[in-house]
Amino acid sequence: MRILCFILFVFSFVFFGFAQDIHFSQMNSSPLLLNPSFTGNFYGNHRIMLNYRDQWSSITTPFRTISAAYDFKKSAKSYSGIGVNLFGDRAGDASLGITQLNFTAAINKPVSDKNRLAAGFLAGLVQRSIDFSKIKWGNQFDQSGYNPDIVSDELLGSETFYNLDLGIGLLWHCKYSENTSFNFGISASHFNFPGIGFYKASNDILNPKYIAHTDFKINLNKNETALCPSLIYVQQGVSKEIIAGMLLKYPINTKNIVSFGCGFRWGDALIPCLRYELTDTYIIEMSYDIQLSDLIVASNGRGAFEISFHYLMVNKLKAVGCEFK
Repeated sequence: MRILCFILFVFSFVFFGFAQDIHFSQMNSSPLLLNPSFTGNFYGNHRIMLNYRDQWSSITTPFRTISAAYDFKKSAKSYSGIGVNLFGDRAGDASLGITQLNFTAAINKPVSDKNRLAAGFLAGLVQRSIDFSKIKWGNQFDQSGYNPDIVSDELLGSETFYNLDLGIGLLWHCKYSENTSFNFGISASHFNFPGIGFYKASNDILNPKYIAHTDFKINLNKNETALCPSLIYVQQGVSKEIIAGMLLKYPINTKNIVSFGCGFRWGDALIPCLRYELTDTYIIEMSYDIQLSDLIVASNGRGAFEISFHYLMVNKLKAVGCEFK
């Protein structure tokens, strides 16, 4: 059983982790990573966003991902904005890591009373790292088990290197009716094929990632109780990911809003979530990935915990209203 669990974990790691990006189930809560066109698209003047994910702690050394972002509008009467995003990820016993600093910018123009189009750009500086001293090689095992005093004789590469990452995005926002609005966007990143190998002679690259996403807000009554369905499709190399979700947004009063619902990552996990908003001030959301794939044998159904926090700074006299949060 131990061998079976290990094999399942390795195959899942190869499919979901190798040559892939950092991952958040709450993709809509990390908008600058989802699509750079979201930069500046929010109600207010300034926005701070924090995300934390702890994954697979029940199987091995946890995969931990942290992200912090800030964006602002270029002017009081504009939806266009400039932003910065810093994230870090550490995975596995060898602390395979990535630290990336992104700069984003978006231009957002109304094309009619009900429609707006936005175009965004991302440029990032990437640091990749690994701790080779924590890796156990096959020839370091003897009859008693692992022996750290045995020299591995492996020709190891650099433990740290840097490269550039580029991305673009487009976004369409439509106020379809008094009670219904939606966003539809597409984005592409890593189209400059950044290298990911720790050896100079390595030809390993990070595959371009393509995302298509949409979300709706459907008001059910005058109190703005609303259904908020969403759908995200991600393609990177041979790997695909589909996340569908539904939130019920319920205003407790004029300032406090509670939302609850569930997402589903196709073929992998169920994602219940709970969200609280203090209008025009902050948003906090928690979710948990309940494993449904073959990895459930090793994880006992325990996948990942996520929490996100958004803080909005609003100048009531200057802020431009917007559906994006």
